[in-house]
Amino acid sequence: MTRRNRQSGRTKLRLPLEALTDLAPSIIPDHGRMVGDGYDLQASSAIHRTRAGTLTARLVYRPRSDGDAVQSFVITVRNIVLDSDTLSEQKTMRKR
Repeated sequence: MTRRNRQSGRTKLRLPLEALTDLAPSIIPDHGRMVGDGYDLQASSAIHRTRAGTLTARLVYRPRSDGDAVQSFVITVRNIVLDSDTLSEQKTMRKR
């Protein structure tokens, strides 16, 4: 099997957590409700570009309080279309 066949076919976009937090409401309409209910977006969240050119977001939410029962939510959204202005704005924010 060649190396090309073993690759996953997706590339993780290098966005800081603050950029993901800014993009989350445009990806998931319930982001505000999740934050209002006491959940925080985790650093393990990421946006990937697939081999076909589409975007996939994996957003992980965990509660702010450290109780005995920790319930986290992992939301995966595929085939995301974000305008290029949004992504270029996030890149310029990262360079500052």
